[in-house]
Amino acid sequence: MYKLTTFFFINLFLLSCTNYYKDLKVNKQYTTAIKQSSTLVFEDNFTGNWQEKWFLDGENAQLINTTNGLEFYAGGYNKPIPDQQIPEYHATLWTKEVFNEDIRIEFNYTRLDTVNKFVNILYIFAEGSGILPYDKDISKWNELRNISAMKEYYNNMNVYHISYAAFDPNSSTFTDYIRCRRYTPDGRGLEGTKLSPEYLDTGMFKTNIKHHITVISKGDYLFMKVESPERSGYYYFNKPPFAYINSGRIGLRIMNFRAALISNFKIYKFN
Repeated sequence: MYKLTTFFFINLFLLSCTNYYKDLKVNKQYTTAIKQSSTLVFEDNFTGNWQEKWFLDGENAQLINTTNGLEFYAGGYNKPIPDQQIPEYHATLWTKEVFNEDIRIEFNYTRLDTVNKFVNILYIFAEGSGILPYDKDISKWNELRNISAMKEYYNNMNVYHISYAAFDPNSSTFTDYIRCRRYTPDGRGLEGTKLSPEYLDTGMFKTNIKHHITVISKGDYLFMKVESPERSGYYYFNKPPFAYINSGRIGLRIMNFRAALISNFKIYKFN
């Protein structure tokens, strides 16, 4: 029994050391990337008409440009909240412009809701599967996403997906998470789409607190930094070889009953 206990703690210590040095390496890579020369290629402070640079999936969302940014309300906001998703209430905002190669995305996010269910998603490099009618140019099948059901995305797109300010609708603990996926439109749905690692109970994204989000897609990694007046967090996700994509549109998804204020949205391309 003593030998087994000793063996367990030695392995736990070695795992902790491995994770510590891996995190140091990732933070160093993030720091190197953030300092690299880049060019601003897209900018929207969201105080003007959002339709100039974006198009919307979802018929029941409400978008309001204000002097503070874009108030983005999913369908069902301020209505009784069921346990399950209602696809008719989801919405996604897409850039009209297509981006490629290594990029950095920055924006301010303020959670306006108090709903401890469902998620917000940042989509990176979205393209259709190329199998008709799902053209690689997703703007050519907008009408198929008038109801912004999740299955239309993970079944028919190649794209990276980062969930944030996210909550499991089937959990009673209200623990938030940050998670990355790579949709593979091969008929398996969400099976096998998670990219490691995932982050539980981050303590981020409290209501009415502004968060600055930075996401870098560079080489084999997706990096994410979240900053608020209370705390900051660094996150990363490995891109397996099969998962590599580097061209497409950027999207902001908000699920039913959620609401957010988005401002100072910028995309930089690394030189």
